[in-house]
Amino acid sequence: MIMPYSSRWSTAIVLATILLIAAWLRFWGMDYGLPHPTARPDEERIVGRAFHILATGDFRPGTQTYPGLMIYINTLALALYTWLGQLFGIYRERFDFLFAAVVTDPGLQYRICRTVSVLLGVATVWSTYLLTRIGYQSRHAGLLAGALMATSYVHVRDSRFATVDIGM
Repeated sequence: MIMPYSSRWSTAIVLATILLIAAWLRFWGMDYGLPHPTARPDEERIVGRAFHILATGDFRPGTQTYPGLMIYINTLALALYTWLGQLFGIYRERFDFLFAAVVTDPGLQYRICRTVSVLLGVATVWSTYLLTRIGYQSRHAGLLAGALMATSYVHVRDSRFATVDIGM
């Protein structure tokens, strides 16, 4: 069935609103516990290992307790942030970012990795909408499922932290 043009726009507007609410809920309170690395369990090990990989170039995930994918995604985010910092003249080299994250702006690496987790959380809301819409062949069901995921307390809370919960 082909949706009318105005129906597509109204669905897109409602979905965009749901995604904006999801992003706002997840970004709000994202600085909880910073710059103390042990404020959230498991976060120190994942972000610490990603930071270690960026600093040393040793790509072994270290332990097999946590899936390596989130460690590598966080390493990529840290490397991208460092590269953009060099591009815009904030950092001269990688060491300047490492120094800033440890000394002048403690918790910077946690904020970067938490942003990755927030973006994955918002992507989960979008994928929930999409899968429900396809599965039930109803845009209303998809929007309802997306809205419920966007405001789910546990999902919002866990999306704020750089752990494996939301990424997996």
